[in-house]
Amino acid sequence: MKTLIYSLALLIFFSCTETKTEEKAPNSFEFKNAYVFNGEGFEQRDFYIIGQQFVAEKPDDIDSSIDLSSHYIIPPFAEAHNHNIESQRDFDAQAQVYLRKGVFYVKIPNNIAQYVKQLKPQINKPESIDVVFANGGITGSGGPARTQGGGHPTQLYEMLKNRGIYPSDMEMENKAYYYVDTEADLEEKWPLILEDQPDFIKTYLLYSDNKSVAKNAWQKGLDSELLSLIVTKAHERGLRVTTHVETAKDFHNAVQAGVDEINHLPGYNIPEDLDSSLFLIDESDAILAAEKGITVVTTLLYSKEVQQWSKPMEYMRAVQMKNLKLLKENGVKIAAGSDTHHSTVFEELLLLESLELFSPLELMKIACENSASAVFPERKIGKLKPGYEASFLVLKENPLDDFKNIRSIKLRYKQGGFVGVD
Repeated sequence: MKTLIYSLALLIFFSCTETKTEEKAPNSFEFKNAYVFNGEGFEQRDFYIIGQQFVAEKPDDIDSSIDLSSHYIIPPFAEAHNHNIESQRDFDAQAQVYLRKGVFYVKIPNNIAQYVKQLKPQINKPESIDVVFANGGITGSGGPARTQGGGHPTQLYEMLKNRGIYPSDMEMENKAYYYVDTEADLEEKWPLILEDQPDFIKTYLLYSDNKSVAKNAWQKGLDSELLSLIVTKAHERGLRVTTHVETAKDFHNAVQAGVDEINHLPGYNIPEDLDSSLFLIDESDAILAAEKGITVVTTLLYSKEVQQWSKPMEYMRAVQMKNLKLLKENGVKIAAGSDTHHSTVFEELLLLESLELFSPLELMKIACENSASAVFPERKIGKLKPGYEASFLVLKENPLDDFKNIRSIKLRYKQGGFVGVD
């Protein structure tokens, strides 16, 4: 352990040393005797980094050689659904929490663009977390219930205004959300949606074909027939589409529309007066989701947030387990996200482990590969291979022996630089 600490001190020195001239070659590192995750298991080998990339061959000149004997190297974690990075409010503390837990990549599927613009200098750089934003989501006005404030997430943002998170006189429509009830609405709002350059598009389906059971505007969203039009327009601009769902029918409609990602596993919120059958995914929809390469983000932790108006946790967890088992058996790509401000995907992953539905290897795929590609599908992250970004975590214990060993993080290394050590 003393050798590792000394080696890490050298690593800090080299990663923090400023270059004297623009021509100076990027720093190069050799990591020796590590157990490196290869997607199927761990193999003991040396690996090399030049600048911000893994390379296949040992560099001719090495700035520092680090011995990682008895340590396990895995890709960083990714948070595929949360709303806790939306402004400079508490950003520094939240970013440090993420880095400390080895979470380098975060996806925010609804936010207000003007606050994100203030964050730009602090994110998406080697020493910080990398974040993508949807900006305002696309929902319905609630139809005749517009007097109640419109479809989700209207009431949520009004509540946040009342709590002082946003200015009391701030107009949320066309900032936090866009009302689209018709194709004409979509054509009118589309330029506004694109104006703030979203990284992806967020849409809302809530009880989309079960309007009779939706008793208030909290349970309303888009007309399902409009979703495919949104997907077409988004894909024409190279933008992926993420869709919030509540029921199994919402899941069906999202899959039929060809969305790229489904947020919330049906069953995360089951109102007390509704039967579980509305939330059980049909196998044909799971099969089609797998064929289309649609990713489903878990958000199991969020069930604890909605217990006050939902069925007991045991009831909801049973539905979630059935849905997860169905998705797994049919090869649907599963990513992890917590959707909770006071927790992260790290805790979501440990909750998934406690269900005893996935093997440690399957959990590693969810944690390191699937979730990373859900956040940054175009980047070479989530694998420890030549040509990929040089980011990884060093664990003291083997997570394939016991997935809870992800808690044994000793080093975090991001894009060629040291970001933390225990």
